[in-house]
Amino acid sequence: MRVLLAFSLLAAEALVTVDGKPFFFENLTENRSVVVLWNSWVPQDPQFVALIREVERRFGAAGFAGAVVIFQEPEVERAAATLGPGPWPRVVDRRGVLLRKLGASRAPVVLVLAPGGEVQTTAGPDPASVRKLMETLARP
Repeated sequence: MRVLLAFSLLAAEALVTVDGKPFFFENLTENRSVVVLWNSWVPQDPQFVALIREVERRFGAAGFAGAVVIFQEPEVERAAATLGPGPWPRVVDRRGVLLRKLGASRAPVVLVLAPGGEVQTTAGPDPASVRKLMETLARP
C-alpha cells in the first residue's frame, strides 16, 4: 500500500525530459530499472559524469531501462549540456520529488529498482562503488 501511495504521489508531479517531453516514472517500475540522481552543484568526483555514460551503456546492454534525473538544478540547460545526450532520458525534477520518494540520502547516486519500483540497491557518490555495482549486476 505504501508503494502505491508513493507512486500515486509521483504521478501527480509532472516530470518532463530536458527537451520538454512528458516523463512517466511508472514506466520504469514495470521491470528492473536504473535511476541515476544527479545535479551539477553537489560536490562530486569529476569522474562521475563520464561514469553515467558507462552506467547507461552497461545496464542498457544488460536489459535494464533507465533514466538520468537532474534534480533541484537551477540551471537545467547547462547541467544537461554537461551530461550530454544519452540513450536514457534526462529527466528534470526541479523540486527533488524522486530523490525524496526513492529515499536517496546522498547524491550523485545510482539506484537499481526492482519490478514495482522498490529500491533494490544503491551505489555512489564514490565512482568505485558504481563500478562494483556494474560488475555485479550489469551483465548482458
